[in-house]
Amino acid sequence: MRLIKADRHRLLRSVLFQVMNKRCYGAFKGKLQSAVEHMQPLFVQFPFLNEWRRSRTKSSSASWSEMTMHCRSSLSLIDLLETRTQPSSVEETVLSHLNNAEFDRSLTDSVRLVMLLELMRLTEQSEAGYGVPPFLHQLVSRHDESSASSTRREDVFLHFLSQLDSAAELDWMELSLLGHALEVFVRLLRLDADPSDEHRILFVPDGVDSEWPTVDVLSEDNSNYYVLVP
Repeated sequence: MRLIKADRHRLLRSVLFQVMNKRCYGAFKGKLQSAVEHMQPLFVQFPFLNEWRRSRTKSSSASWSEMTMHCRSSLSLIDLLETRTQPSSVEETVLSHLNNAEFDRSLTDSVRLVMLLELMRLTEQSEAGYGVPPFLHQLVSRHDESSASSTRREDVFLHFLSQLDSAAELDWMELSLLGHALEVFVRLLRLDADPSDEHRILFVPDGVDSEWPTVDVLSEDNSNYYVLVP
């Protein structure tokens, strides 16, 4: 077992490590490339993204170009991994990048954007009357409870981003969205839970009929997260 960077957002990084290490990053790569191509009009269409970036960076100059840089940085890791032939080389490459503070910020910010875009897509799908996974309704309900005075979709999305930035770890709804955005199932095994506990294993996202790969993460006291490596 390997502990992935023992600080905030350990679960997010552990899932990303598994996605990169198991080379199941195809969906992530495609969504990053699409985001890079449409970043400027995206920020023009949704001004709340500028507000998010300014609050995230504490800088008034944060813009779509800064977010483009983060996504391109994440794509550069995927391009590099595609040149690696040995599993040990893949693992070392991913770990070295995650331990680089500048790259780590680029990767976590770009995956936040991909999660947001997936939330926006699912919300539009729901409003059009199409079926969506159950976790979407839970995410929207959480916003409604915390900000009953506002029903604008942009406020729902901005609240989601603020929650991601401020929370120490992902909850099951955010983890479900992460899996849906990356098109992987996440299986979280709680090592400290009683073997008879039916909630010992969390498998998300629920209600999705797709043949996505599964990435495994082990949890200890909901504070340390481990991944299994060969």
